[in-house]
This record gives sequence, structure tokens and C-alpha cells, in this order.
Amino acid sequence: MLVTTKGRYALTALADVAQHQSEGMVTVKDVAARQSISEKYLESILKTLVKAHCLLGTRGKGGGYKLARSPDEITVLEVLEAVESDVAVAEGLDGEAEAGTSVQCRLLEMWRELDGEVKDYLAGKTVADVAEGVDPADYYVI
Repeated sequence: MLVTTKGRYALTALADVAQHQSEGMVTVKDVAARQSISEKYLESILKTLVKAHCLLGTRGKGGGYKLARSPDEITVLEVLEAVESDVAVAEGLDGEAEAGTSVQCRLLEMWRELDGEVKDYLAGKTVADVAEGVDPADYYVI
């Protein structure tokens, strides 16, 4: 599995929103500035997270984003599945892949087991885990 910049930024943005939503709606501009992410790119990611029911978004004056659910209810796996095209550890693990030889069959089974372990791990981690222990006062912006 290769987590792309989009996946990393999605998790970063959700953790930032979790840390700052007590201040009200969190704007793209503020998240982008705090996390050094392009506003335009971040906006497209956040729209995807709204569609995935991870965020709620409001337009206009006083608008911005807030988490759709508690940060301990949004899993890392859910976020990655929302923004990444594929979260499998290897190609062809969708259940339809067939291996030709006994070695290929054993390897396919190994990849499927690993895929399950990785997904179980990511399903056990939440936005709260990512945001935990990071104090917004620790941000140092030059």
C-alpha cells in the first residue's frame, strides 16, 4: 500500500480540524496555513471528506468545516478509503484474483492476510489518535 500525499493531507487536515473545531468552524485557509498545504489542493480533499461523511462543510461568512462525528469515531482506514484509489497492500486482492500455481496460491493468500492485518490496524486508529497529544500552541510558523 502506498499512501499518497492526498491520504496524508486528508489525515493531517482532519486532525487539525479536530484540534481547532472548539473555536468554531475551521476554514480551509487556516488549516492550509497551519499545515503548509496548498489551499486549492486542500479544498478538493476536504470536499471528498464531506462526501464521505467525515466532515461537515458550510459556505459563506462564518463558514468552514467541522468533523461530522466525534474524532474517535472516524477511522484512519475510513479516511484513506475515501481519498485513495486503492488501499490494498498488493494488486489483485479483490477476491476475484486466481493464482495459477500452488506457489502463486500461497503468495496470494499471504498478501490477503497481510492486507487484512494492515486494514485491521488502520481501522483501529482514529482521527483522535492522530490528533492526540499535539498542542496547537506548539505550531511555529515562520
